[in-house]
Amino acid sequence: MKNKNLRIMLYLTILSVISFLLMYIMEVPILSLVGMPGFEFLKYDLSEVVAIVAGFIFGPVAGMIVVALKSILFFFSGKNTTGWVGLAASLIAGLSLVSGATLLYKIKQSKLNLILGVIIGSISITIFMLLFNYFIFLPLYGIEANSFWITGLAIFNILKGLLSGILSVVLYRILKKRVETFLNK
Repeated sequence: MKNKNLRIMLYLTILSVISFLLMYIMEVPILSLVGMPGFEFLKYDLSEVVAIVAGFIFGPVAGMIVVALKSILFFFSGKNTTGWVGLAASLIAGLSLVSGATLLYKIKQSKLNLILGVIIGSISITIFMLLFNYFIFLPLYGIEANSFWITGLAIFNILKGLLSGILSVVLYRILKKRVETFLNK
C-alpha cells in the first residue's frame, strides 16, 4: 500500500509541475480571439485540463491539490503580474472547476457523469468567479462591476470550463489504462 501511495504522490507532483508549465508557457487571451476587446488580462491556459484529469483518476481532492500547487508555483515564478489577488482568483477558479467537474464522476464512474461533470464544472466556475469578481476581485482592482465586465467574465469562464472539461475528458480516456497500469505495478 505504501508503494501505491508513493506512486500517487509522485504522479500528483509530476502533474502539478506539468500544470504549472502549461500555465507559465501558454496563456491565450481567448476573448480577444473571439472579438471581445478589453479582456486581454483574462487568459486561457491548459493547466486546469491536467488538474481535471488528476481529479478523474485519483478523485476531486487530488485535482484540487494539483490546482493549489500549480497556482502557488505560478505566484512565485516571477511571471505573475496580478499578485495575491491573481493567486486567489486562480485558486478559486481552478478549485471550483475541478471539484465541480470531478465530484460526480467520483461518486459513479460513467460516461454520462463525465459529461455532466464538465457541465457542472463549467457552471460552477462561472458562478463562483462572477460572485468573487463582483464582490471582491474587481473592487480590489478598482474596477466597477458593470454589465460589460459581468458579461465578459461570464463568457470567459463558460468557455474556459467547457474547453478545459472537453479536453480533459478526451485526455482522460486516452490515459486511463496507462495510469492504472503504472499504479498497479
